[in-house]
Amino acid sequence: MRRILSRMALPSMLLLAATLGPVPWANDAYAATYLFKFAHAQPDTHPRHKSMSAFKEQLESASKGQIKVELYAGGVLGKEPELMDMVKVGTIQGTRGALFERANKKYLLYTLPFLFADIEQATRLIRSDFGDQINQGAKANGFYVPATGVAGGFRQLTNNVRPIASPDDLKGLKMRTPPIDSIIRTMTALGASPQQVPYGET
Repeated sequence: MRRILSRMALPSMLLLAATLGPVPWANDAYAATYLFKFAHAQPDTHPRHKSMSAFKEQLESASKGQIKVELYAGGVLGKEPELMDMVKVGTIQGTRGALFERANKKYLLYTLPFLFADIEQATRLIRSDFGDQINQGAKANGFYVPATGVAGGFRQLTNNVRPIASPDDLKGLKMRTPPIDSIIRTMTALGASPQQVPYGET
């Protein structure tokens, strides 16, 4: 049983990446409808999918039906690395996920431990001119990033061995981590044994 919950300031980031590649028209004869394929690896019950459903509704309404959004949940089109590649080549037009460093490695700055006191502080930085510059830097890697934010708050550490009251308590523990280099290095530096497990495999 997971009986201990400890909080570390390791924010998890989400990005919306839209391709800069070719435009897929759903109706080539009249070029009247633009097809926007939007995919992610979370189940369709996840808040991420709900936000994408809101995106679909608002975009189709604002475009008066000229842009049709198709949503693909649960990794049906591939895992997060594959979805990022598909966005880059234009097979799909958008994705939301945790591999933000593929768009710009500077996004990893947000995952440094103990950097933020609270979510409000993190959000202010992410939505500042500094954050905008990082978003703009993604264009060099073939991604347009119109929005970033904090996904699910700060990372919570649970285990069934002992309470985590200080960084020393992590020593020797096997900790499941996402495949994000800065988080893996943090766990290693704190003496834990990071176990990389993508969300789609849990």
